[in-house]
Formats: sequence, C-alpha cells, structure tokens
Amino acid sequence: NVIFAQVLIFIVIYLLCKTWKARLPEDLAKPAAFTDQQKKTLWLIGFGMFIMVLFPFLKVLMPEVALFKKISAALDPSLVFTVLLVVSLMLKLGDQKKAMNFIPWGTILLICGTGMLVSVTKATGAIDYLSKWLGNNMTPFMTKLVVSLVAGGMSFFSSTLGVVAPTLFPLIPGISQVTGVTAVSLLSAIMFGGHVAGVSPFSVGGAMVLAGETVEEKKNLLFIQLMALSVGSMLFASLLNILGVFG
Repeated sequence: NVIFAQVLIFIVIYLLCKTWKARLPEDLAKPAAFTDQQKKTLWLIGFGMFIMVLFPFLKVLMPEVALFKKISAALDPSLVFTVLLVVSLMLKLGDQKKAMNFIPWGTILLICGTGMLVSVTKATGAIDYLSKWLGNNMTPFMTKLVVSLVAGGMSFFSSTLGVVAPTLFPLIPGISQVTGVTAVSLLSAIMFGGHVAGVSPFSVGGAMVLAGETVEEKKNLLFIQLMALSVGSMLFASLLNILGVFG
C-alpha cells in the first residue's frame, strides 16, 4: 500500500512541478577524485556500519551463542561512531574547527526540542487519550481521516519509525475492533501519512535537507517549500485513505 501511494504522490509532484523541464547546469564540472583523507573517512564509516550490522546478524543466525547477544546488546550507534570520530581526529582526517562550524546547530536544536515535546505529550498520556476517544466517538469515515492526520501531524515534528509508529501501532487493534476499519488500512495510513509528512523542516527528513543548504536566502525558501510539500502530502495521504486505497 505504501509503495503504491508513494508512486502516486511522485507522479503528482512530477506533474505539478514540471520536473521533465529540469536541466543540468552547463558548467557542471566532474567531481574530483577522492583524496587519501576522504578514502580513509569512507573506510571508517563503512567499518562502523559493518560492525553495527554484523553482530545483530550473528545473534539472529546463532541465537545460542551468548557472546553475540552481549555484544549486540552493548552496541550503540552513537558510541561506535563517537569512537570512530576520535580515531579520525587522531589520524587528522579533517579540520575539527571547520567541521564544528559546518554543523547546523539550529536545526539540531529544533529537532531535539520538538522530539522532547512529543515525548512529553506521550508521557502525559495525551496520545492514549486521543486514540481511545477516536475509537469511541468516530465513524469509520472520520477514523480513516483523523488517523492519517494524527500520524502526519506527529511526524511533522518527529520521526515516523522512531516515534509515530511505536506510539500508534499498539492502539490500532482496539480502534479497528470498535470502528470496523481494517487494521491494514489504519497501519498503511499511519506509515504513509507519517513518511510523507517527514519532509517537514521540523522533522528528521526535512532537517537533513535543510542541513545541506548553506546559503541563508535559499534555506529560507527551502523551508517554505518543505512546509508546503509536507502539508500537501499529508492531505493527499488522508484522501487516499478516505477513498479506500489502503483498504
């Protein structure tokens, strides 16, 4: 369902933005070859990703081996890549001061702040209250609409996989049983509504896009464009769910 909906929204955006008219700049130069420092950095990143995947894979492949379970449980991406960061500094793979200046601190603070607010909302029971209210007071039609909007609204300020899905998924069976709306429809609406709203500048996807733009004027324009794309996509997801595409 989500793949089908993503293809639909891609086609809509492609037509609205007339993307077929896009042309590469004539003065676009071929990228230079990787330097030795860049190659070593890529090797460190690849090594970190390999470590993060290897031991969880071995734990699943050989669950009887206690060592793999302990290592897999102890692995944390922040810890692993912090160690690799220290290694890269020791190898002098880059200028630490320039790297610190390039980090978009404003965007990071924005994401941390909105994530904290969502966590507070969840801890106070507001999400649970909303889900119970949905199940007891909504018609099937309104349930489809509101679930899509709630998922999109949450993802507008937080991660879909990290916050929205873990919060709303456990509540789907109860809502489905009370309203008669299929669990597949509700789950699809949550995932698609959450993912398309994730391009919001207040969410992880949009923040990553903003972080790549260093020109302030272009960043302000991009901020508005991401807001419009996120809201429009969220409404489009709600429309698909109402029409029964996720049935």
